[in-house]
Amino acid sequence: MTDFPEPAPAPGAALVPIEVWQVPAAPRGETMSLRLAQRLIVNFTRRRNLVLDLTGGEQLARVARTSRRRHARHTAATLGAPYLSAALIVAAAPGDPAIFFADCATRLLAGGHAVVVLDGIDFTVNPRLIAAARTAGLAYVQHLVGAAERELHTDVLVFALPADRPCQFR
Repeated sequence: MTDFPEPAPAPGAALVPIEVWQVPAAPRGETMSLRLAQRLIVNFTRRRNLVLDLTGGEQLARVARTSRRRHARHTAATLGAPYLSAALIVAAAPGDPAIFFADCATRLLAGGHAVVVLDGIDFTVNPRLIAAARTAGLAYVQHLVGAAERELHTDVLVFALPADRPCQFR
């Protein structure tokens, strides 16, 4: 038997942990299932934190209410307006990733997370999102795979504002 060496990451590339979450598929026309919303809010927020919601569906709003988090619905157009800072921003695939992540970087609390939920398999989107987030000063920290059935899954990319970088809004 031949031992194969571990492949080395590309120069300058950081390894990002991949985790599989067993969650149901999103209802038709919505971004995520209720179970995925629960896992995101429990893992990335604390009580009374603000969750900014740019998704389709009411899952995040329902979970935020029951878990005592504050919730505000936004659109890509209203995200940049001066509001309170958030611990978590969740969106479906953003129209313009550069603008979306620049807005997230000004809106997130230090150590806060921006999460992009992608339906389906399009491997060309992830590198563009990661590059746009890095340009805005966010770190790519985790890739979650929401597995519902063998062929169906949801990609969830998690980005974080470094803890030493202050939010511009209070």
